[in-house]
Amino acid sequence: MTESTSTTDPAQVSEDRLDELCAIVEADPTTEIRVEAIEELLAVAKAGPKRFTTDRLHTLANGLDEPSRTGETRLSYVFYRVGRADPSLVKPVVDDLQTALDRYAPVRSKHGPVTNLAFPIGAVAAEWPNAVRPPQSSLSLVLQGLAGVATETAAHARHSLAWAIERRALAYPRATAVRFDWIDDLLTAETHPPVLKHVARLVAHLERHQPGFATGMAAPLARATETDSERTTVAGCMALGALGSEPAIDRLETLARGADSERVRTAARRALREGTCPDDATPATEQLLSATSLDGIAAPVDEGDWLWVEPRAFPVRTGTVRGRIESIEAIGGGIELTLHNPYEGYEVALVDTGDTRRPTAEYADDRQSGTMAFQCERFGVVTDDLLPLLYALPADRLSFTVEGRPSQVVVTDVDHGPERRRVHCRDRQRGEDIEFRLCTRTPTLALFAGGRPFEAAEFALDPQETVDTDDQDIAS
Repeated sequence: MTESTSTTDPAQVSEDRLDELCAIVEADPTTEIRVEAIEELLAVAKAGPKRFTTDRLHTLANGLDEPSRTGETRLSYVFYRVGRADPSLVKPVVDDLQTALDRYAPVRSKHGPVTNLAFPIGAVAAEWPNAVRPPQSSLSLVLQGLAGVATETAAHARHSLAWAIERRALAYPRATAVRFDWIDDLLTAETHPPVLKHVARLVAHLERHQPGFATGMAAPLARATETDSERTTVAGCMALGALGSEPAIDRLETLARGADSERVRTAARRALREGTCPDDATPATEQLLSATSLDGIAAPVDEGDWLWVEPRAFPVRTGTVRGRIESIEAIGGGIELTLHNPYEGYEVALVDTGDTRRPTAEYADDRQSGTMAFQCERFGVVTDDLLPLLYALPADRLSFTVEGRPSQVVVTDVDHGPERRRVHCRDRQRGEDIEFRLCTRTPTLALFAGGRPFEAAEFALDPQETVDTDDQDIAS
């Protein structure tokens, strides 16, 4: 080496010198010279990471099989520094990084390179999930081994890997092949809340796409709601809502009533709405529209109306996305509708350009990382009379009219189940108990205790994200 990091200002390294250093790393036969070149490159990466062009990174990626323990760790750290500064710089070489991770992941002595490559792969996956190939090798192998090396691998590396895997599951659930026992081990052994957060979200995505995947996982998922991290607890709520089992619902009800954080209480109640909403839409509430075009939607609906969408991938547990139309806009020769579900807190942008076989949609939820794109199988108009009853939870305020007389009641209890869903309410001013039976032929009949049923109409729900002190007895 003619230059050394100890005597050269990294900011003064010329472009020609950078190219020379990259060539040395790729092909020089002398280990000592290669390691010195890597050290100089690392100094440049710290001082000016954006100087690393795609060609230079490709050249350096060819040197990732460096046999020197120090050299391979420091070289992988170059990619960490560049990816941390700007993920777009490493996007063109992310496949090379995954190939290197394929080699490193199964080897327990390779924790340094795994740590350093995990972050740029995760950063690219977070911004451009399509750029990261299905984790049939590297990421799944790392996931398989994460629990076993939890005390040996740096926390930020485990975080980056869990992040990358979650993003892949969000974009391509079919291509994310992970096993129940891996997840179970991770949720049981992991101590770093950010890792638990992404693992919980991963479980939510896979459970929605493969119903039954997380059966029996309520207890380990509940552990994610017991940390001091608000975001991790919110993610745990999301996973429990996607699971929708009785133990999951029990934990969510506890959090909805007693969590110290208002954000957690809100997340728990939103997850409860998803976890308890009937799997099959009540037929009386939905009208099927054209299966291939949005052309028939603009005329019969307007802002404020509700639509339902059946996606090819399932971003919600029930498999049916429902939302109130926030806006309708013409885009070129097509149309774009923005839907919002105020009960579960998600938004959907529904787009039909006229050039595709099916409308496409983008689902966004503040409980997950990024957005999910999907194609629409079917869609239609929702008659919103029953929606408040479908999403009602204890402590919600429910208003309706009976023979023109307005009534406002508090939901006291909800019986869940496909054949026995009932909403029990209390009119405190009149001292009346009211019941709605959603699974009957006349679900909007209000059954007043001790009297005959009346036909109710004009339902409206005021979701209580924070349970008032006066309603503690009701919510419990």
